[in-house]
Amino acid sequence: MDIAKERALWQKELIGKFIKVPKICPVCNHGAIYLINQENEINPILGKCNSYKCNYNLYLRKGTIFEFHKHTPASVLYNIIILWIHEELNVKKIAEKLNQIYTSRTIDKRVVYSFLINLRIAIANYIRNIYSLDPLAYKNANQFIAVDESLFTHNQGHQQLVVGLINTETNDFRIELVDSRDQTTLKNIITKHVLIGNSIVSDSWSGYNFLNAPNSGYNHIVHNHSRGNFGTGLESTSRIESIWGQLKFKIKNLYHSIPSKNFVYFLREAEYRLRIKNLNKYQKLEDLSILLLIVGNGLNNEYLSEENLKNIDYDTLFDEDEE
Repeated sequence: MDIAKERALWQKELIGKFIKVPKICPVCNHGAIYLINQENEINPILGKCNSYKCNYNLYLRKGTIFEFHKHTPASVLYNIIILWIHEELNVKKIAEKLNQIYTSRTIDKRVVYSFLINLRIAIANYIRNIYSLDPLAYKNANQFIAVDESLFTHNQGHQQLVVGLINTETNDFRIELVDSRDQTTLKNIITKHVLIGNSIVSDSWSGYNFLNAPNSGYNHIVHNHSRGNFGTGLESTSRIESIWGQLKFKIKNLYHSIPSKNFVYFLREAEYRLRIKNLNKYQKLEDLSILLLIVGNGLNNEYLSEENLKNIDYDTLFDEDEE
């Protein structure tokens, strides 16, 4: 691999976008970090503390999505991201494309598989712990939030129950994976995402009956779906029904069969793709780079690293059926 080209990609596409270089040394807390070139295809640029007492070497991959594939050139991983977010390809097709690009080396599809799992873990972490912390409707905002539940079928007929909420004015939505749609579960989800003083629009399922209590804090609008009543305008449940259709189409279109253990990550991927669908390809890449910088390597115990690639039986974990 051409080290000069690898270094140029780091300078143009990675540093400042996917890799954040601290100005001050994280070890001595006073020396400045400067960059030096290395004749190394894996780490062609190194950060270094300018304090002679410290002289700390900062490996720029650390704390990024690239850290866990420390023997794979960053350009390969970057191209996986590009093929995933721009062309929406699955593991098999990405591996085929990469082996057309890198004719002098073979890209193992297990590397693509594990890197994409890491990418989905980061996305799931961001949605669960950062994005979803903002409520769909603030206190006394007088907005309409449509709520509904849906079953997603994945590998070997297994099903996952999912609850969704959408602000029918802003079209912002939330997705929660649940084990039950009982009143306690629905109440916890609604009070988490919607503050009091707003209207909840739902079907006539009994799990929503708590909303009818005089002291619930919510205005409850009920539509009887069995009678074909879905409401109109901002008071309709049609938009959350549309979210289900789009998510299921996205999953089925990209991945024909998903192992149960990874379903949550693929659902979050589909959710993320739905959120950024109106962005152009440059905006999508920028949005993802910001997301990955925010998340960092906060899920060390969940990420797949090159050290455990040898333990991956790819054929049994294959995320997409052969067409």
